[in-house]
Amino acid sequence: MMTKAIPHTKFDIAQLERELVENGYDREEIDEILQEARSINSSSFYPVEDVYEFLYKLRMQERDY
Repeated sequence: MMTKAIPHTKFDIAQLERELVENGYDREEIDEILQEARSINSSSFYPVEDVYEFLYKLRMQERDY
């Protein structure tokens, strides 16, 4: 699972993109996922629940591959 891209509750967008490519996501999916990660990063508080929900959705998508 993509754990290197998540230092604390903020996403390392570049690392997340590399890991998504390595895991076989297509460009459209990557763009959608990165947009959501950027949105979470831009929150003025630490959205721990948002991060875990986001990771859960990614995990469910990986099972489809």
